Amino acid sequence: MRYNISKAVSTIGPLSLNVRLIRDDRIMLATELSEAELSKHLHDLLQKAEFTNIHTEVQIGHYRLDAVATDNDGSLVVVELKVVRTKDTLAQLLLYPHAVRKRIMGRSNTPPCVRALLITTHLDQNVVEIVDDLGLNPNITIRVCVGDTTHGLKLVAPCDPVARDQVLDQGLGASNLDEIYPENHESA
Repeated sequence: MRYNISKAVSTIGPLSLNVRLIRDDRIMLATELSEAELSKHLHDLLQKAEFTNIHTEVQIGHYRLDAVATDNDGSLVVVELKVVRTKDTLAQLLLYPHAVRKRIMGRSNTPPCVRALLITTHLDQNVVEIVDDLGLNPNITIRVCVGDTTHGLKLVAPCDPVARDQVLDQGLGASNLDEIYPENHESA
């Protein structure tokens, strides 16, 4: 629920402030959310996905993790939120769990199981393909946030038809690669 301040009046002397709040019922699609707005829904999204022990804004050295939670198996899950397609995503999905594991290993001889969960509203299909190609599936889970703030947000797999318009291949489109490596190029 959003409210907008429509009028604020103050008087000198005994402080008097008259504020009228107007309810803003605008439906916000998942694709319209900022990262801060998406993070307000994070607890609910993670609880629906059966995560527990949810902590947000976790600091490890110079890294700021959006959240760390525990899954049904007792594994730690580093949660990364994204609302834009960015080339840094894959690096974060690899670096952050490594940093958590390394920090905990400094206190224990048993290496903990630490996975990554990407929750995004806009996804580059290439991230999904690289995770698959490198066999990182057990360690990295990708979910697309769909729906709206009025009827509810939910997490779905990138291949879910409901996420079709939110998962795009950023490598498609204009290219000058043909000038560098022509279609009829013969290997040496």
